[in-house]
Amino acid sequence: MLTSIVIITFNNLHKTINCIQSIRTFTSLPYEIIIVDNGSLDDTVPYLERLGGLTIIANKRNRGFAAGCNQGMKVAKGELLLLLNNDTIVSHRWLDNLRLTLESEPNVGIVGPKSNWVIPVQTVKPVYASEAEYHQFADAFNRHDPLKWREVTCLSGFCILFRRSLYKRIGEMDESFIYGVHEDTDYCYRTIRAGYKLLIAGDTFVHHEGNSGFKGGSLDMNAIAAYNRRTFLKKWGVDPDRLAYTCDELFLPENRGPAVKTSRLPGGILVKGAGDTIYYLERGRKRPIVPGDTFFCFGFRRERIITVPDNELSEIPDGLAIDYAGPFPAYFPRTFVAKDSGTGVYVVAHGIVIPIASYEDFIAMKFSADEIVQIPDAYFSGLHYGYGPGLEPDNACQEYELIDYKLYEAPGGGLYYSEGLELREIADERLFDCYKWSPERVMRLTEEQFAACRIGRPIERAAGEK
Repeated sequence: MLTSIVIITFNNLHKTINCIQSIRTFTSLPYEIIIVDNGSLDDTVPYLERLGGLTIIANKRNRGFAAGCNQGMKVAKGELLLLLNNDTIVSHRWLDNLRLTLESEPNVGIVGPKSNWVIPVQTVKPVYASEAEYHQFADAFNRHDPLKWREVTCLSGFCILFRRSLYKRIGEMDESFIYGVHEDTDYCYRTIRAGYKLLIAGDTFVHHEGNSGFKGGSLDMNAIAAYNRRTFLKKWGVDPDRLAYTCDELFLPENRGPAVKTSRLPGGILVKGAGDTIYYLERGRKRPIVPGDTFFCFGFRRERIITVPDNELSEIPDGLAIDYAGPFPAYFPRTFVAKDSGTGVYVVAHGIVIPIASYEDFIAMKFSADEIVQIPDAYFSGLHYGYGPGLEPDNACQEYELIDYKLYEAPGGGLYYSEGLELREIADERLFDCYKWSPERVMRLTEEQFAACRIGRPIERAAGEK
């Protein structure tokens, strides 16, 4: 079975040469190499044309990683597709082991190796100081061992192997992600939502220098990462860094299988059936609230609980429990108001920390004191910072975020409820009574903010409510 190896290049010819030489030296299975050059200014294209044995696509400009991969996959002949960075060096049994991992089960979607420069869950600390030592290390490391495989929520796109059938099912890479950050996260996320697994081949190691495409040009990696992260958030309502850097299996049940449809009921509300369990609705799932202090720690109020028929409650898929004593952030709501050990108050939304600069801003955002949740300072260290009313961004990595579970009025009229970075229309004002919302908590959107928002499914009345 042929494997089509797609390599995107942008300058750094010497690294591309090393990569190709390592493939030709250490690959025993049938393969082809497809080079997509993104407008290199060095001698990359002429040299590779002289080298021979390659399919070369030469772009006149840098079209980005996603577009380059799409070009390569379109001309690929293999039943297996492998995307490989040009600043990698492969070694003994690398492709053999990756294929064994991929072909272990029909529902394995994408596999990737361990490396020295990659997201934390795939990282192995290098114990070599030269290329010769690396190959010695890899010869010992790359021994087939399924016990070292691990299912995760994301794989780094520096080296990923998947079947052509997956490519046909979920489509091309999303070219709205510019240059080279989070388009791999998006592809992995789409794979999970289609019902497939992502596996780390923990018995395979590939050397990776890392970020060479940025080092070889004048691209601003921080600005690109910020833009692409915002693109992912707007598309999925999920923080891609949470998937890539947490890689916690606790998130897999929420993301596995067909996309969770937005419930006709709004998120951010408390519901119960005939039993005693109280649920918090969030992104189309019902999350049971662990009995005890959790209910009050998160500022929930019993007068805001809505009783719904058991048959309607049973139709809402289950989610992870809400538990103040559980692991952070998996067992916490996706959006809440947090306080540190000092005087800082923040909105934590989708893994983003939005500082609230003043009491006036707190009031403008329509929060109340009983919503504030005290959390350990250590929890803040793994989150990313955005900005809210009254604050300006310090750098390109900070973006304005639409806060979940807030009531908004559009510039031309019309009421909306925010959920998953979408606005859900409130067509009937009687829904305010149904869901115990207060008109005093409605905020006004600017035309620019409203134009940037996606419009989601309208909110409907809960069964049994008049």
